[in-house]
Amino acid sequence: MTSLEYCDFASNDLSGSLSRDIGNMTSLRRIGLEGNNLIGEIPKEIGHLTNFERLSMCCNRISGSVPRELGNLTAMVGIYLHNNVLSGPIPRELGRLVNLWELQLNQNFLINGSIPKEMGNMTSLSYLFLYSNELSGEIPKELFLLNNLLELNIGSNRLCGSLPREIGNTTIQNMWIHNNNLSGMI
Repeated sequence: MTSLEYCDFASNDLSGSLSRDIGNMTSLRRIGLEGNNLIGEIPKEIGHLTNFERLSMCCNRISGSVPRELGNLTAMVGIYLHNNVLSGPIPRELGRLVNLWELQLNQNFLINGSIPKEMGNMTSLSYLFLYSNELSGEIPKELFLLNNLLELNIGSNRLCGSLPREIGNTTIQNMWIHNNNLSGMI
């Protein structure tokens, strides 16, 4: 199906895993697989889809790590991988997605490590949802330098340290940083 551009199989009862052959669907721009019973890992071959704009696989049982190859998809505007069982760190390579305006990795409960400071390069980012995971370390000041960021939810993690000074100059309209291990002054 090398000519297929848009594919939406949302809210069905599909099962199994996504085939590595998705990397051969060179015209694919958007795929909607949310609300199914998909399992397995996200194939790294998805990183071959240079025109890819929107990946929606939320509300499944997708496991494994977030592929660093997603960082190759510079046309990407939306990644929706929330409500799965993804684990491991957030790849620094996602910082290359300068056209991305929404990233939802929330409620995987097993994504860990620190929030990459490279996310500060995602200059189009408006919505960032990383809540209900196992993220740790300090909150990178680079998040508060994103001029287009409107909503930030990094609550219910294990983030520590103090709030970056840059929080005082942010343009964020809605912010949730609850249920962490922060200390120091506001």
